Amino acid sequence: VSAVAQAVMNTGIPFGVIPRGTANAFATALQIPTDSIEEACDNILTGTTRLVDAAKCGKQARGTMILLAGIGWEANMVQTAQGRLKRILGKLAYIWGGVKETAAPKYFQSRLKIDSGKQTKYVKTHSITVAVTAPGGSGSAQGTGEVIPDDGLLDVTIQTCDNSVLQSLNAMIHLLKAAVIKEPTQTDNILHMRVKELEIVSKSKQNVVVDGELISKKKKHFHFQVLPKALNVIAPPAQPPTTA
Repeated sequence: VSAVAQAVMNTGIPFGVIPRGTANAFATALQIPTDSIEEACDNILTGTTRLVDAAKCGKQARGTMILLAGIGWEANMVQTAQGRLKRILGKLAYIWGGVKETAAPKYFQSRLKIDSGKQTKYVKTHSITVAVTAPGGSGSAQGTGEVIPDDGLLDVTIQTCDNSVLQSLNAMIHLLKAAVIKEPTQTDNILHMRVKELEIVSKSKQNVVVDGELISKKKKHFHFQVLPKALNVIAPPAQPPTTA
């Protein structure tokens, strides 16, 4: 899905998806049917399209992304889940990987340069997630409460816990709650923001996963920039926000 999206990005060509992967996160986030090929094809036949954002990444991330990039926790989880374990357990392999990484978080120091240097932050973290589109099930991306696919911004979620398993678990609970109620997290252990551009420099090399694919080499330097409305996706219209 990501490879085809890169080919049609910024061309205006309608992009249809027939979800057949393990998680189908892109389709889920845009309410594209994932239960059957027939329903996915019916969606394409409607011809209803949405313009959604993508993001430009550094070379280590193959250039662009349509979902999210995870540095630290997310990447380590995918590394644990890949290969034979994923073939046997399917989606459950990701759950096992998430449990394993939450129980033994690996912390690193990073400098964040936000929107071309307008702001700089220093953080100690075990998880940085930069999302352009993500379903609620992508827990590590939910610091803002809801990743909006067409707002022209990147959603950044950083877990700034100390070396504590309990704090790591508490952060994940807050992120899951944020996804359910679609409200930003309210805890000191999670930093979240919406930005157009983000540069991350880590003191130590870290794993990075982009659109579900683990990049082969660990890196210290990462750069992301939003590409507003770069994809013309055949998908149901966006649902209006619910009000009380």
